[in-house]
Amino acid sequence: MANEEKKDFNAMLHQDKGMPKIQTVTDEATIKKYGGDRMYFAPPVTYDAIMKSVPEGKVLTVGAIRDYLAKKNGADFTDPITAGIFVSIAAWASHQRTEDKTPYWRTLKAGGELNPKYPGGVTDQKEKLEAEGHRIIQKGRKNIRYYVADYEKVLFELEYLKNFPKPCNSILKKNLLVYRTSFYMDGRDTVEEKRRRIWTAILIIVPVMLVFCTIWRGQPPEMDLARIDPEEIEEIYCSGYTGGENGAFSYYIPEEEREEFGELLNRVRLGRQVREERALTTGAVKYYTLYFEDGRSLEISPGIYFKVGGRYYEFENQDELREEFLRF
Repeated sequence: MANEEKKDFNAMLHQDKGMPKIQTVTDEATIKKYGGDRMYFAPPVTYDAIMKSVPEGKVLTVGAIRDYLAKKNGADFTDPITAGIFVSIAAWASHQRTEDKTPYWRTLKAGGELNPKYPGGVTDQKEKLEAEGHRIIQKGRKNIRYYVADYEKVLFELEYLKNFPKPCNSILKKNLLVYRTSFYMDGRDTVEEKRRRIWTAILIIVPVMLVFCTIWRGQPPEMDLARIDPEEIEEIYCSGYTGGENGAFSYYIPEEEREEFGELLNRVRLGRQVREERALTTGAVKYYTLYFEDGRSLEISPGIYFKVGGRYYEFENQDELREEFLRF
């Protein structure tokens, strides 16, 4: 993250961004890597609550948190990108508070590695862990990294965590709203009364549908591409399908190219919204998922039409930018 001291991480901590939720992924490479297509997203406060529970003398890894959340919520895996971002948000939020501190330094990266994105970097985390009795070792010559020695022996068992939020499935069921319109008719209704009820239903439903369709076509993009700050992009995940057998692919865009990609998005001009069935075409398909420092994410797909989130739009300057998108 950049310019951490200027950001309000406690405000970020309490932004749920529609989470918790489970999303079905379609990328074959991702499904193969994680063993399933149900990906769980937890809000930042969930990571903060778990990190708070780690007692002195114990440590925890982000991977263990992800495994625990997926298991508890009936998913195949937990999104790794938001997990890393939200753990950092919890750390910086605690750093900015004067009370109710979170012992974030006890939460490690994979393999027991110290996290350079925490406040004070690995130097401060190393100092805090050593003060609690852990031995820190160094690995590498040029790309030096620090790890907690024998961290597996002091891992905190999350299965014993109490008072944890209910599973995502229960939350979804609780908040699911099902709208039903019924017009009761029994044997005592006359033919004229039945006809009147049917015409009443038609007169109500048709105008509502017309208004809905008008609003739907006028929906603006879920995020104004021209206002995206390239410096706030934390990760860019690319996946797609080139056609044919074994045509699926996925990769992360290198850090040094993220800003350039963000600047390219700023130049995109979107037109009217179009229906999905019109926008979908055969052949190669390429999706980019942008993960931002504040926990937001956005999926886009530049083609004949431009997908932003769950909607498709006319790509007005496609001829100008098509070749530039192919470079990423």
